[in-house]
Amino acid sequence: MPYRDKEKNRERYIRKHREIGLCDRCSNKVIPGKHLCQQCFDKKAERDKIYYEANKCKILEVDRKYRESHKEAIQKTKKQYYESHKKETINRNREYRKTHLKNGLCYACNQPASQGSILCLLHRSRKVVETRRRLRNNPEIREKHKRDLLEKYYRLKSEHKCPKCGIPLNNDSCTSVYCSNCVASKVRSS
Repeated sequence: MPYRDKEKNRERYIRKHREIGLCDRCSNKVIPGKHLCQQCFDKKAERDKIYYEANKCKILEVDRKYRESHKEAIQKTKKQYYESHKKETINRNREYRKTHLKNGLCYACNQPASQGSILCLLHRSRKVVETRRRLRNNPEIREKHKRDLLEKYYRLKSEHKCPKCGIPLNNDSCTSVYCSNCVASKVRSS
């Protein structure tokens, strides 16, 4: 009886099934982009999940040790990847911002942006809190921020826009610098 290499036969079987578009395990039609059918894919995911839960500490410890021993190589690989994909990332981010701005959506999420801003109310308030915290801690940034605010105020004023929210002012409101909404909110708060 001739010797048969089971491993080669298995590889040939898998290659043949993948070419036809059948599952490696049960010969059903595969999920697009995968080499398993939905049923086998779900079973494998469940087995992997059970295995991970049972061996979580061991897996994380091995991963941590590997990262420690290969720290320089990992950093070098990350740097090379960043350098090679830098332009793509910048273009992708630019496209994302353009489409969000065009559709009137927040940069940070897909919520509608508040009027005169590129952020929704939630992210605008978070940005304000973060800016205040930064300004409290660094006097140089505080001075630069004051200059930037004054510059923005005068620029918007010269463009006949409300310095607070950026909404264009009515022609009849020559006496007021702020729009009626900002004036009303100022009166309500005091």
